[in-house]
Amino acid sequence: MFVLPVTVMALWQSSILVDVLAVLPIPQVVILNFFRGSRSLEAMKFMNFLVLVQYVPRVLRIYLACKEFKNSPKGKFGLWIKGGLNFFMYTLASHIFGAFWYFFSIQRMLTCWRYACRSEDGCKPSTFDCHDHRSNRYIRLLNDKCPTNPSDSTLFDFGIFLDALQSSIVGSKNYSQKLSKCFWWGLRNLSSLGSNLQPSINTWETLFATFTSITGLLLFLYLIGNLQMYMQVESASKEQLRWKTELENMMRTERKMRIERSKGLEVEQWLAKNGLPMRLMPEIMEKVVQVDLEQNRDVDVENILSILPLQLQRDILVYKEKLEEEGRKIELWLSENRLPMRLKSEIMEKVVQQKRDENRDVHVDNFLSILPEERRSYIESYKRKLQEKDLEVGSWLSKNGIPVDTKSQIMEKVQVELEENRDVEVKNILSILPSDLQRRLEWYMPLSRLKRVTLLERMDERVLKAICENLQPIEFPAKLVIMQEDQPIEDLFFIVVGSVRRHSRNRPMFQEYETELCGEELLVWPLTTSFPAVLPRATKTVMVGEGFSALLLTASDIKSVGSKFRPQWDLITSYWLTMLKKVPKLQYMDEEVLKEFLPHLNKQDQFAARSSYGIQENVPLKSMYFITEGSLKFTKSDNGDEEFFRSAGEFYGEELLDWVLDTSFPAITPISTHSALCSDHNEATVLAITAEDLKSVASKFSSHFSTLQTDSQFDLSTFVNLTRLKKVPKLQTMDEEVLKAISEHLITKVFNYLKIIEEGKPLHMMLFIVKGNAYLEKKHSTDTVMLKPGQFYGEELLDWPSWTSFPTMPLSMFTVKVHHGEAVEFLVLMANDLEKVVSKFRSHFS
Repeated sequence: MFVLPVTVMALWQSSILVDVLAVLPIPQVVILNFFRGSRSLEAMKFMNFLVLVQYVPRVLRIYLACKEFKNSPKGKFGLWIKGGLNFFMYTLASHIFGAFWYFFSIQRMLTCWRYACRSEDGCKPSTFDCHDHRSNRYIRLLNDKCPTNPSDSTLFDFGIFLDALQSSIVGSKNYSQKLSKCFWWGLRNLSSLGSNLQPSINTWETLFATFTSITGLLLFLYLIGNLQMYMQVESASKEQLRWKTELENMMRTERKMRIERSKGLEVEQWLAKNGLPMRLMPEIMEKVVQVDLEQNRDVDVENILSILPLQLQRDILVYKEKLEEEGRKIELWLSENRLPMRLKSEIMEKVVQQKRDENRDVHVDNFLSILPEERRSYIESYKRKLQEKDLEVGSWLSKNGIPVDTKSQIMEKVQVELEENRDVEVKNILSILPSDLQRRLEWYMPLSRLKRVTLLERMDERVLKAICENLQPIEFPAKLVIMQEDQPIEDLFFIVVGSVRRHSRNRPMFQEYETELCGEELLVWPLTTSFPAVLPRATKTVMVGEGFSALLLTASDIKSVGSKFRPQWDLITSYWLTMLKKVPKLQYMDEEVLKEFLPHLNKQDQFAARSSYGIQENVPLKSMYFITEGSLKFTKSDNGDEEFFRSAGEFYGEELLDWVLDTSFPAITPISTHSALCSDHNEATVLAITAEDLKSVASKFSSHFSTLQTDSQFDLSTFVNLTRLKKVPKLQTMDEEVLKAISEHLITKVFNYLKIIEEGKPLHMMLFIVKGNAYLEKKHSTDTVMLKPGQFYGEELLDWPSWTSFPTMPLSMFTVKVHHGEAVEFLVLMANDLEKVVSKFRSHFS
């Protein structure tokens, strides 16, 4: 309730009303709205009153502004600004008085016209209204009774306004002439204090002349008085400043001497510590004293660089950069010569000493010459030992097929040992290396390589050592073909660095292939009946990539080892064949065919982690799996209670064998019905043979696999589509003829744009996710549902033909989209295709 009075008072004190009244264009608004077209002299009187009244708030606003300026803080405005403002007030007053003189001149002429009208019969005030008609009679009357050029004071005395009427500025339309004439009149009479004004006996004219004289006197006194006051204040300030400056200079000199005594020794020590020349001492001390005096703070000599002038900082930094450059040269020289880095400080000390004492640089080739004789002898001996060890380590790496990029890490440790005057035996070099590097080298060493090969991991170690003795390191240029399809395999490669690309008749384009072994068919060769007469033939053409190096084992070496250790080879073969024969469909397969499986068995790393699924439900089954250690747990997402375990000696994916001779295999493979991961308390070792390798073996021995073909009336593509359709609850009990008809209309599409189906739009397709993930979103909701492979969307489309609103399509409840940049594969059933199936099998949909 007190807000309104408080607001009113605040507005009044802020003089905002004066500001508003001063700027309001009241005469202009009145003329445009009320007196437009008016020619009456009475209306003119009222407008004259408005013009005069408007000057009251404007003069008051000028007074308030001068008061604020006068009360401004000392030093805020300079002497010239204050003097200029006072002079501006003088000129502004001249302009205002000139304007009043012009205004009163018109009023004085109108007064004369009224006097003249009284002496003439038939003349009345309305005669002088601004009508369009003119009368020569009245014009002569006005000229006779109100003469201005020449004037006749006996008829009418115009007084001080006669000049305005005689110069014709009253009737002139030239605004610049009016403005300049009136301004000059005001300035001249204010400056002369109105002494040259000769007013008539008219009272108002006399008052105006008097007011002009008094205002001129007051403005002159105001201007002179303020200027004298400002000059006196300025003079007093300067005198006070002079005394203060002299006192401060005396105190500054005394304090400067005290600072130089206290900081001089610290600065000298800082220069010596940083290897800087003593010639910088005077300039640095000058800045230390300056900071202490001006900022009244103690200078930390350790951080003295920040207070120095930029040029001095640059000089110091350049000098230190030269020292750092010398340091880098020393490091580079030590590194190139593979010398201990602990020699750097000793060499650097000598280099700085040469710069400081003799002001000369030491060339890198002369570093040895500035060291004592004892140090030079030590360095020569050290370099000799290091070169010997470098050759020994290089030979050892090459012999064991270890990548050369590990040499630098090994030599770092060798260098450390030599710095401590400890000898290093290369055959026992693993003992001085860190554990992670040890594991890496052991991984690359031939015996470890052989034990990682699936077919050899259970082989007698005597056989593996015999193979190691025959391994030869070799390098090949990029794009060299090392194996031709259908040609005898003459070499086995254990890849050390690089990769290979391969292709076959079924896949004519070269594709990158990640493997550690190439030519593994030679490992099975000693097991075959054709050994040693006939070499196995390559099933693919192989080309090496960039920077390829490997350990090579020739066919003749394998022949030699295989003949010498045939019993051990037979024993290991028996183990693998027994594992394969546990598969019912392979139980009576010829052993020569089963041996072809062995080179393609590879260990699967995805089963090492217990929390990740090595086999994914509803994803195409690309391999057949054999569990050799541990166990796997198999689950089904749509039936949480269904789970089973398979342990060592068991397998999964036998259904691949039913389709190996199908024309669409292995581009299309059956869908996995379960997900598998390691059991809770163990890790599993799993071997796998890919669908592509199964196809390769089956093509070679097609007669043996023809008996394994499924009795299904469908081809593989239709079988896979039926499997996906049966995931839909509404189709699980549907007749297979209907499902087959639907399957024939399924189209494979890949979407990589955002929105596939929009919420609220007609549902014109049903989607089955094959590869990748899709997402369901709803307007005004932040929740998102992810659709994984095997899931579907648009099931309500199956009920659409039975709706009474048919053929109007149902509306989608969600927006189906894929993430930007992802390519998701779908099987798509279009609504018009479903309509064709329904029309053919309408009874099944009722």
